[in-house]
Amino acid sequence: MANTYLTRTNSGTGSETKGTYSAWVKRSGISGTQYLWHTSENSSNDIKILFNSGDVLRVLGVNNGSTIMNLTTNRLFRDTGAWYHVVVSFDTTQSTASNRVKIYINGVQETSFSTATYPGSSANIKINQSGDRRTIGTAYDNGGSPSAAYWNGLMTQVIWVDGTAYAPSTFGSVNATSGIWVGNTSPTV
Repeated sequence: MANTYLTRTNSGTGSETKGTYSAWVKRSGISGTQYLWHTSENSSNDIKILFNSGDVLRVLGVNNGSTIMNLTTNRLFRDTGAWYHVVVSFDTTQSTASNRVKIYINGVQETSFSTATYPGSSANIKINQSGDRRTIGTAYDNGGSPSAAYWNGLMTQVIWVDGTAYAPSTFGSVNATSGIWVGNTSPTV
């Protein structure tokens, strides 16, 4: 539903170098920016996962006002009849830059990006600080109000795991009969 979202404020600080976002999403409309997930300390420190107006998936991170992470897929996501399993795995302790943030769609890692900026080694990516606001289905603007970029579609099994960078196989697997990526009904995380 338009203008529907969930929000929570962190009560404690967790890992600021590792975590995993997983969600099953189905787009109902393909115009405009639509936020899947946003975590924010303030306008100078946040991470956003979204489909932008060009229908590409984008993971954007800002730390102390500087962009430290910007992954924008070349792949377009315009199928409003399909469920996409989106997994974003963060682990800035990895020595190889491209291993510090990984995006998977339906179990397959995205490797083709129009923009690929990765955080530095062991960078604090501002994802789990006490007082941070975590939001599903929109982002918050500088004034503390929801933005106009609401999610337009369905979401299910939205999971955030603090402190571990999981592979998509934790949350889904290929059905042996159909060959289709399906969700694990009770992922062990």
